[in-house]
Amino acid sequence: MKMTNVLTLRFGGNALSLLTAGAFLCSGSATRTQGVDAAQLPTPTTLVKLSGTDECSRCAGYLLPGTLKKHPSMVYRVDSDLPEIFVSTGMLYTTAAVLPAFATKSGEAVRDWQRTQRHSEEVSFLERPFKGIDDSFEVFLYHMSNPAIVSKGETSTEPRRRRVVVLAKNIADKPVSLVSMQIMEAGGTMAKADGPESRLAARVLADSSWTRMGPVKIKPGESRVIGRSPKLSGTAEQVAQGKPDDETTSDFFTGIVRGWFTDDEGWPAHFAPKSTLELSVVAIDASTPDDQIERAAIEASTRGARSGEGAMDLNIEPPKCHLRRVVGVSPAFVWRGDRVVLDAATLSQFGAASGGVGEKPADVKPHAEPDALRGEGEAITKRSEDRKRWAGDIRGVAFLMAAPKMQTVECPQARQTAPMLHYPGYVRDETIGNYHVEYLLTFTIINTASEAKKVDLRFGKQDADVGLAWQVMIADGVAPEASEAELKKSPVNLQWAGGWRKGDLIDNTRSFFHAVKGVEPEPAVAAPIEIAPGACKTVTLRMMVVGTSSLPFFVYAVDEQ
Repeated sequence: MKMTNVLTLRFGGNALSLLTAGAFLCSGSATRTQGVDAAQLPTPTTLVKLSGTDECSRCAGYLLPGTLKKHPSMVYRVDSDLPEIFVSTGMLYTTAAVLPAFATKSGEAVRDWQRTQRHSEEVSFLERPFKGIDDSFEVFLYHMSNPAIVSKGETSTEPRRRRVVVLAKNIADKPVSLVSMQIMEAGGTMAKADGPESRLAARVLADSSWTRMGPVKIKPGESRVIGRSPKLSGTAEQVAQGKPDDETTSDFFTGIVRGWFTDDEGWPAHFAPKSTLELSVVAIDASTPDDQIERAAIEASTRGARSGEGAMDLNIEPPKCHLRRVVGVSPAFVWRGDRVVLDAATLSQFGAASGGVGEKPADVKPHAEPDALRGEGEAITKRSEDRKRWAGDIRGVAFLMAAPKMQTVECPQARQTAPMLHYPGYVRDETIGNYHVEYLLTFTIINTASEAKKVDLRFGKQDADVGLAWQVMIADGVAPEASEAELKKSPVNLQWAGGWRKGDLIDNTRSFFHAVKGVEPEPAVAAPIEIAPGACKTVTLRMMVVGTSSLPFFVYAVDEQ
């Protein structure tokens, strides 16, 4: 779809975006082949180089200016991702003040202090303290059900097959009406283009194929199930004989449940006064009949599910430089990049040769075997951190993406996470990962050279890998940012890139301009756009980070000459 060209752009008060009101004559095609008048083109954005020497720093590449904004339809986000692995029925997470008692994989009881939820000291853009879920919400689920841990000579009464449900309890003094919808994915190989996390991201980005749950009316003090996973860990025969989409042989599932308060006629109400919910994520016996699921969930919610996590000690706060995962309540948000104007004629000066993307570790080779995952008890070394900071051999600009507060102490303007409103003591106070958070980026690429230039926009990273679902629109000239509605009409692409991938480009990236469908294998292809002398094009990207991805990552603007 071609967007309408405009002659005037206005940027409000952003010191990094130096473009001011003015008329520009650039278009999508050449009007002359030499003697380009740069005054007729938009002024390139002043790029801010990122660097840091802190042990935990990921300050590398360049700043992509932008900001967090309120989600257009959700107010709260609830993440349930630790313990990711659980080995019994019981509570996995709740928005109550204290999580129920549960044990670590070794059998040690998790201390009260770690189960007591706290609030970030940062000010949220919601501008009100968290007292419960009193408006629309989204719950992100990411869990694996493993066999019960049984000592030698003992037996277990724990069911091997489980399912996970989202339970909503009315903690207000009046009845509330609620409608919810969900997308659940299970089956396939994790961290693959056709795996469950990838399929979830593609479906959420497309904003289609939601399954409606409810509506339900919840009396004060009562609880209702508003979302549920399929039955996990089944045999092939059980899956074949069960209900479609409600049975899987997989131990792992991931999903999103969204909910809204409604009026008496069932229409969504943006805010329901005096209506407050307590949301819980609960594992139950998968053999529970449908008409007894709520009873089973309420009973199981009185105890915590035993953790199956062996690499993380939930009785301590996250060690230095370790992110762990996100658990708790945060404001629902989207990330909106400021328009960035790049000159195709000068992109190469920002590449590795200029030191713009960090110093290359001497022992790094393209598509090298991955480093062993660093456990929380292992020492942090200069080699391991240099590799994680390195942005790659790129003839162009590397923009740092999805970096958290802990990794941007020396470049705080590059942080892209939100503070938590409510979270337990064994995770950090921010939205680590930004999984399935919507990003919208806009680039205007000009060409002040006297010959045509080819530019590719890519994503990737050097030390591990990242999966993205994305939609892209390209328009001639200085075009307005594409609307979300326009972008949603575009095909959804999905793939992975990074140092652990064999099918991406030699620089561990993939092109946003190469249409991919998220299948395995799907070799990467460079797909640059050509900018004629004196011309410019505007690119708008809408994207989501796939769960299981390693973060932060980079978006690259590459000179493909």
